[in-house]
Amino acid sequence: MAGKPPTRIVKGNRAVPSPHARNWYARRLKLLAQVMDGRVRIYFKRTGETLTPADRAELARLRGKFALLFDEEARPLATEFVNRNITATKASFRAATKPIIEAQEEELRNAKRKAMSSQVRFQVKIDGRRDRLELAQFKETVEENVNLIKTIPEKYFDKIGAAVEKRTRGQMTRGALVKRIKEIGGVTQRRAEMIADDQTAKVTERMMLERCKKAGVRKVIWLHSSISMHPRDYHKTRWDGHTGQFAGRPHGLNGYVFPIDRPPVIDKKTGERGFPAQLINCKCYLSPVLEL
Repeated sequence: MAGKPPTRIVKGNRAVPSPHARNWYARRLKLLAQVMDGRVRIYFKRTGETLTPADRAELARLRGKFALLFDEEARPLATEFVNRNITATKASFRAATKPIIEAQEEELRNAKRKAMSSQVRFQVKIDGRRDRLELAQFKETVEENVNLIKTIPEKYFDKIGAAVEKRTRGQMTRGALVKRIKEIGGVTQRRAEMIADDQTAKVTERMMLERCKKAGVRKVIWLHSSISMHPRDYHKTRWDGHTGQFAGRPHGLNGYVFPIDRPPVIDKKTGERGFPAQLINCKCYLSPVLEL
C-alpha cells in the first residue's frame, strides 16, 4: 500500500506593520509628553532653594491639568491609530496571501480542472468590496490604547512627585531635582515610542488574524522575528514538530503550523494561549499557510 504523500507547506508573506501609522502615533504621543514635561521643567527651574506648599500645590494642579489633557486626547488618538492600521493592513494582507493564491492557481492548472478536490481545497477569496474590517471589531484594541495613553501622565507625575518629596526632605539639591526631572522626561518620551512600537505590532497581527479568518484561512505559521533585542527563548526556538513527525512536546514555537482556531501556549509559566505579538514587546508574527 502506497504511503501518504508528503505534505507541502506553502507559506504566505509577513504582514509588515505600517511604519506610517507607527510614526504618526509615536509623534503625537511624544508631543503630548514633551508639552507636559516642558511645562513642569520651566516651573521647577524658577523655584527657590526651598520648596514651599505653593510649589507642591502647583505640581498637583499640573498633574490634574495634564491628566485631563491626555484623557481628552486619548480616544481620538487611539481611534485614528486603529483606523490607519485597518487601511494599511488591507494592502499588506493581499501581499501576504499572494504566494498562497499563486500556489492554488498552479495546483488548479496542474489538475486541469475548475476546482480542487474537497480534501485539499483552500480558497482564499479576496474581494475589494468584501475585504473590509470595521472599527467596531477592534473596540477592545481602542480601549487598550486609550488606557495606555492615560498611564503616560500618571507614571510621569508619580516619578516627579517622588523626586519633589526628596527635595522637600533635603535629600536632593535644587540642581539635582532639575536634572532628575529632565531624566524623567526622557524616560517618558522613550515609553511613548515603546507604546507606539508595541501597539503597532499587536494591531497588525490582530488585523492579520481577522483578515485570515474572513478569507477562509485554516492554518497559520508562527515565525520569530530577529529584530527583538530580548527575544523569548520559547518563541525563538524551532518547533520540533514542524514536519508533522514529532509526537512529543515542542521545544519552541518558531515554525509551528497550527489551526487558526486552536492557538498555542505562548507562555509556559502561565499556560496562556494566543498569537504572535500578544505578549508585551513580542515581535513574532504569523503568516497564512497552504498545505498541499
